[in-house]
Amino acid sequence: YRPEAPRPFRMWLYPLPALFALCGWLGVFVTPALQPKGWQYMAYAFGTIVLGFAAYLILAWRKRDWPFLPPAPEVPPGPALEPEGTF
Repeated sequence: YRPEAPRPFRMWLYPLPALFALCGWLGVFVTPALQPKGWQYMAYAFGTIVLGFAAYLILAWRKRDWPFLPPAPEVPPGPALEPEGTF
């Protein structure tokens, strides 16, 4: 958070557009729950998301490519990596 940083644009009527969007998305997610089998479908969708996230983490762990760490610095190839005495 840097209040002194220059902003490329401003949102008109802030925070009303964000609140309007939040209400719209809540309506999209709550409407299926009002149907007879709505909660069951929402549970299936949530389970699918959880299984996909778990599969992603397992595959990242197996590849040793952990997604939440900063990237390792790249070492340029060259003579600095060769052992002394070899040409």
